[in-house]
Amino acid sequence: MQSKFSNVPVEDDTKIIFSLEVKFDEEHDVLYQKWYWDGIVAESLIFVSDEVSNLTDEQLEAEVRSSALVKKIQV
Repeated sequence: MQSKFSNVPVEDDTKIIFSLEVKFDEEHDVLYQKWYWDGIVAESLIFVSDEVSNLTDEQLEAEVRSSALVKKIQV
């Protein structure tokens, strides 16, 4: 069976350090990636567009921010 995330593009100069398909809040499948590019190490959660099309950007951001996957940063 082919993964929902098998065709996620990666820039030629970006190195994927770690990649894992996980369930986000028991509702959405996501691809978690840790990556390196031009001296920057970062993390991404990649959602399937069709599965979150009913959410506004603000709603999706609020769900991600409230997740245990996201570190809380004091500003």
